[in-house]
Amino acid sequence: MSPDIVAPATDELLDVELDVALEPPQPVTERYYKEMRFACDLKGVHQQDQYVLQHSNSLMVIGLAKLHPLRQPGAPVPVSIRFCEKITSQKPSGKKKLGAAWLNELSPVCYITCTDGAEYTVFSGIRGSLYELNQRIVADPTLLINHPETAGHVAIVSPKLKEKYSVTSALMTRTQYRQRCADAANAPAAAAATADDCVMDRC
Repeated sequence: MSPDIVAPATDELLDVELDVALEPPQPVTERYYKEMRFACDLKGVHQQDQYVLQHSNSLMVIGLAKLHPLRQPGAPVPVSIRFCEKITSQKPSGKKKLGAAWLNELSPVCYITCTDGAEYTVFSGIRGSLYELNQRIVADPTLLINHPETAGHVAIVSPKLKEKYSVTSALMTRTQYRQRCADAANAPAAAAATADDCVMDRC
C-alpha cells in the first residue's frame, strides 16, 4: 500500500455499511406500480375520491384516496363492509377469470357502514372486469383507513387489453392530485380570512 493512502478505520467501514443497510425501503406503491391516478368527486359527491394504482402487469388496484371523507381526521370509523351482490354472484374461473363481473366507472363495488350509521359506497372508478375483491377489509374494516394503499385496498380490476393505457387517461395524475390536496388544505384558511373580511366590512 502506498504511504500516501490511508485505509479507513474498521469503525468507519461499519458505519458506511450500516448506513446502506438502514436506508428505508422503496414504498410498495413505487416498486410494483408504474402509475397512480385518481377518480375524484365520484357520483358528484364532494371529495369522494378514489385512487387507481396500475400494476406493472396492467391490473388496477382501487381504494380510498387521501381526500375521501373517511380518511379525514375525526371521521367516523368503518365497522362493516358489504360487497355488492351483483358482482359477488358472478363466479369467475381460471387464471383468466372468465365470467368475472364487468365494471363501469360508477359500478358499486362495496358499501361501508360506520360507527355513526353513515354509509358510503365505493365505486370502481374505471372500466374493466373484476379480478379480485379484498376480503381482508371485511374481517377488519379499519384496514381501509390504516393501510389504504396496501392491505386496505378494495378490489383489483382488469382492464381490456386494448384499453390498458387509455382507461385511466381521464383521471387525475399524481401531480394534479397533490395540488388538489394542497388546495383543500388551504381552503379552511381562505374561508376564515373571507369571514374576517366580512366582519371588518360590517364594523
